[in-house]
Amino acid sequence: MSAIASGRLPDATYVELVSSLFATRVPTVIMSLLFLMAGMLVVERTQDPVAAILMAGGVLSSLVRITLLFSGRMRHDAGAIDHAAAVVIERRFAISYVVFAIILGLFVARTMQLPDAALHTLAGILVVGYAAGAAAGTALRPRIAVASLLVAVLPPVAVLLFQSDPAYIASAIALAGFLAGGMRSLLRRYRTEAMSTAKRHGFAALARRDHLTGLANRLELAERFDRLCTEGFRTKRVAIHYLDLDDFKPVNDRLGHPTGDALLRAVAGRLRDHIRGDDIAARLGGDEFVVVQTAVRDEEEVAAMARRLERDLAEPYALDGREIVIGASVGWCLDDTAEPLLDALLQQADDALRLRKAERKSQPAEGTTGPGFGPGSAPASIPGSTIVSLPGYDWLRQSA
Repeated sequence: MSAIASGRLPDATYVELVSSLFATRVPTVIMSLLFLMAGMLVVERTQDPVAAILMAGGVLSSLVRITLLFSGRMRHDAGAIDHAAAVVIERRFAISYVVFAIILGLFVARTMQLPDAALHTLAGILVVGYAAGAAAGTALRPRIAVASLLVAVLPPVAVLLFQSDPAYIASAIALAGFLAGGMRSLLRRYRTEAMSTAKRHGFAALARRDHLTGLANRLELAERFDRLCTEGFRTKRVAIHYLDLDDFKPVNDRLGHPTGDALLRAVAGRLRDHIRGDDIAARLGGDEFVVVQTAVRDEEEVAAMARRLERDLAEPYALDGREIVIGASVGWCLDDTAEPLLDALLQQADDALRLRKAERKSQPAEGTTGPGFGPGSAPASIPGSTIVSLPGYDWLRQSA
């Protein structure tokens, strides 16, 4: 809530609120057509050059705004809008939106200075309709909404206030009152919607994260893998690394679950250090983890990644004043199909993991060339699962 109040929004919330601007496409087209119609009528009846220039500027800014809205919507539908893209889209939209509002306000003010009273009514309807649409359509981006309302409504209010007819002065007061009430309502709506959206995204994120390690869980792993398959990555190869810790159960049994949990969090931290770009690190449960390696060139690159994972996860962990060393086994598979299925790849990597564990137990100190590491690639020797600096726990010193 404090983040909302201070204007700082979580990325997913910000992207969704910016995306709400795309819903103004149809109202924007309608408003642009009405502005063109009113502008042509005013220019035809008055031959006023200032009104003609303002009309041309308003039509041009409307075309820019409509183009931005439709192109942005296409990017949104393609799932290609992240936080950085949303910032650019909002900035461009804000400029075009406020520019049109400035032109509209000046056009209406100029029309009300002309002697044709019938056009005054048309201009008043135009600015009131615009203000209502702006308050409704851009309320979730309040800076854009407030700025556009002020620059569109205040110029006509100023012109009306300087008229001698009390009816015009009353109209100015009414417009000012509607402006104040509309801005108050849109700010309240923004706070409510932003908080609701942030909570919804927060709950959705919790459902997709492993509560202990903060890594992706199985649900998020599946969703992100599916996105990889739809975002052009099928032209590149993807590898799955399936790994678990060797003899993790004795850690929980003898040192307690808090230490075991701390060890899992430390393992997760090391896995994060290995991912890059669109790679994914996930915890499936217990001491089982998965790393999705993207943009893979060949099997040797995957085997090298597996060796690095085994080597780095076997480095000592300093936890609760103890130094814990525990090995890890990694099995991997490389995607060679046009439309890979995550479950099938996980099964292949799990099969390779079981072979790798058996291989390490039979040859704990020698490099091998088993299926888990691909043909011709010899993994480095990995220390066995050992817990050191724990007197009386020598029975935990085991080979992998």
